[in-house]
Amino acid sequence: MTEEAAKPALLISASYVLDPADTAAYKVLAARMAKAARARPGCVFLNAAQDVLDPETFHLTEGWASEHDLNAHLASEAFQSVLAAALKLRIRARSGTMYLIGGAQELDMPS
Repeated sequence: MTEEAAKPALLISASYVLDPADTAAYKVLAARMAKAARARPGCVFLNAAQDVLDPETFHLTEGWASEHDLNAHLASEAFQSVLAAALKLRIRARSGTMYLIGGAQELDMPS
């Protein structure tokens, strides 16, 4: 990927709250989805993380080069398989937002 192609045009931020009995199963599914998505054209990144203060909450952050790439991922057999398995889990709450990226600026962060 070129430097320009490595910048996402879309950013997705999603959160899921699971029944405590299903957090281990969700971790496995999130890892499967992240691995499959990262191999797809147009996936700039996909990160899944368990909340450090609330172990039943998971956060997904995705960057996609285009809506076409995202839609191809959502229609893929790998994603549909993970979705089918996730729908069997006790997800108590979910939320998500897609942002359209108009530009980016590096942060100067202290070491």
